Amino acid sequence: MNQTVILVAVADPTTYPEALHIAAATGKPLVDASLDIAAARQAYRRAHAILLDAAGLKNLCSSATSSADTWQPPPRAEIFYIQAEPGPIMWDLVQESGAKEAYIIPAQAVDLLSALGNLARGLHNLPEQRAGPPLAAESMPGQGRGQRQGHGRGREQEQRQGDIAGTYFKPARIITLVGAGGGVGTSTLVATTALTALAKQAACLVVDARSRSGGLDLLLGCESSLGARWEDLSFSTLSAEATEVAGGVGGGVGGGRIELAALLAALPRVRTKSDGSLRILSYARSSTAQQVRISLAKVLEAVLDGAGTQLDLVICDARGLNSLALEAVSYSDAVVVVCAAELRCAAEATNMIAQFQAVAPAISISSILVHRLYSGIGEAEYVELTGAPVIAQLKQRSRVTKLAELGGLHNLGALPKDLRKAAQVVWANG
Repeated sequence: MNQTVILVAVADPTTYPEALHIAAATGKPLVDASLDIAAARQAYRRAHAILLDAAGLKNLCSSATSSADTWQPPPRAEIFYIQAEPGPIMWDLVQESGAKEAYIIPAQAVDLLSALGNLARGLHNLPEQRAGPPLAAESMPGQGRGQRQGHGRGREQEQRQGDIAGTYFKPARIITLVGAGGGVGTSTLVATTALTALAKQAACLVVDARSRSGGLDLLLGCESSLGARWEDLSFSTLSAEATEVAGGVGGGVGGGRIELAALLAALPRVRTKSDGSLRILSYARSSTAQQVRISLAKVLEAVLDGAGTQLDLVICDARGLNSLALEAVSYSDAVVVVCAAELRCAAEATNMIAQFQAVAPAISISSILVHRLYSGIGEAEYVELTGAPVIAQLKQRSRVTKLAELGGLHNLGALPKDLRKAAQVVWANG
C-alpha cells in the first residue's frame, strides 16, 4: 500500500457522503471501508490520511468472520475524526480513535479539506498536547480549524521531531522482493537496491525474511561486522514493555513493542564513504538450531511506528509462499516478484501474486524477469499469465557470483549495468 490513498471509515449516514466528497476533492485514490473491510485494514497502516468516526472504526475492528480473526488498528498520526452536525464533539471517542483533530461536518468541511491539503504539502503539524477538550468557543461549528485533542502517542511523536519543530514525518517505505523459483537472484537484487539507496544518501534497512538463508550480511561482505542477528534480538534489550515467550518462529514469539532507534543501533552497519547508512538484519550461521524471539511483524510495526527516526527505506528479502513472505507483504508499500523467464517459475509467480493480493488487496505488485540459460516465455506471455507488469529484465552473469564470493557486493559501480538499472527501478517504484 503506498501512501497516496485516503481511507474513509465513516458509518454515520449523514456524514458518510460528505466524507466521500471531501476525500474525492483531494484528488487522491479512495479506499471505502464500507465496501471492502480487508482493503481498508490494509490501507489503514499506510494511507495518506484516514477519515473516520466511532462507528466506522468499530466496524473495522469487529467485522471479523470468526472470534480468532481479530484486528486492532495500528497507531497512526494522520487520523481525522468526523462528527455530524450540530455536535458537540465527543472527545472521549476522539481520543479512543487516536485522531489528532476533530471536525464537525459539513460545517467544517472546508477546514478539513485545508488540513488534508497541508498534510499533502508536508506542512501539517504533529499533534499538540492537551489535557482535555478545547474551550467552548473553539467547539462551535465553523469557528476556524478543526479542534485538536492530545492523546497517548502525541508526546512520543513530538520527541521524534528532533530540532525541526512542526515538521511532518512519514514512516520509511517498505518494499518486499520475493523470489519465484530458486536461484533467480532475489538477494542479489535486494543488495543492489540497498547499495543504490545508500548512494542516494538514504538511510536503509535490509531485512532477511528467509529463515534458512545463508545471511544477507555474507552477501554484502560484512559478515564480520559487529551487531545483532535475528537470533540475538530480544524484547528485553529493544523495549521497556515486553513479555518473552519461548518457542521462536513457528512456536511463539515475544510480545511487546520494539523501539526502532534501539533496533537500528543494535544491527550491523555497512561502512561506506556515502552519507547514507545501511543496516542489515540477517540470520546467523550456526550448526545448531537457535531460537528467534522477535517476529518479523514486530520489526515492521516498529518501522511504521518510528516516524521521525532516520530511516528512509526497508527492503525485505523473501522467497516463495510461506509465513514470513506473507507477513512481509502485509506490511509493505510495494512487492516485486523476481521470476525466471521460465514456465514453471511463472506458474509459481501466478500463485504467489494471487495470494499476495488476497493478503493485501490494495498493494502494488510488479515483476522483474530474469533470463537464465534458456527463457521459455517472454514479457507479454508473463504479464498475460500473472497480471503483474514487468518493470525490468535481467540476465544472470557469473561475474556477480564471483564478486559475491570474493568479498561481497559492496561496490555498486562494479555490478552489471542492467542489474543497477533494475535496482534503480525498484527504488523509484517503491
